[in-house]
Amino acid sequence: MNHLLIIHEGKGSPELDALAANGRLGMIEGWSGLDCLFGEQADGDGCITLTCGIASLDSQRNVSGFLADRKEAEELLEMINSTEIDGVKFQAEARGSDIILKLDGEGLSRKIVPNPCTPGMPLAQVCASSKEGKRTASALNKLIYRITKNSPESALFVRKVGSSRSPPEGFEVMQLNGAISAEFLSRIKNSSDLVTILISQPDGGKDSSGSAHVLIHGGGILPGSVKKFCGAACSRGFRIGAEDFLPWVMRATGGTFK
Repeated sequence: MNHLLIIHEGKGSPELDALAANGRLGMIEGWSGLDCLFGEQADGDGCITLTCGIASLDSQRNVSGFLADRKEAEELLEMINSTEIDGVKFQAEARGSDIILKLDGEGLSRKIVPNPCTPGMPLAQVCASSKEGKRTASALNKLIYRITKNSPESALFVRKVGSSRSPPEGFEVMQLNGAISAEFLSRIKNSSDLVTILISQPDGGKDSSGSAHVLIHGGGILPGSVKKFCGAACSRGFRIGAEDFLPWVMRATGGTFK
């Protein structure tokens, strides 16, 4: 069984209503984005994993935006993967719009504070939140400096300490803005081995209640009685915590979540 996870932005549509009529609706509680669904990947001994991004810099070395060019990102990844600083080895891989950065070496610590990245402002340094994190912060700042020296228009910045687990095998994740096209709708409705999970946060992500609306279609999920994908209908359906949601869906559709 294949699973398609759609993060939806926008209002409801007749196409979504058509899926709702043959699916199940509910709410995810504790929603804070994709990270809350997959859980955090465990670090190994002497290894720290960070979730990073790439900022574009202007001539004054201030942040002007965020890098989206795949070729430039690959060049930067190649630069990182050949780097060792103060006994710390760096490895990087692209995962969506993020860069997953792995540090390997003795004396490393997760006790660091990510460096903020705000357009129009200089890129701040990574700081240690305690003395245990000083070596880690120092190696990261030296890496960031080396990258900007060799590629003056780009800078690496740390979004968060740790990284989310990758989706299980057979799991596809995509963003959707607005309505589903007729062709895409046909693929979802006519695929006998596809489970579609559509998640829509109220108010396009501006809602602060920590919940999200969910539509599940396919995989033997029995349809409910609602005919419309909307907040009221979702609130009358199932409610499940973010960390338990995907394991529950996988079990219900004959799969396992590892």
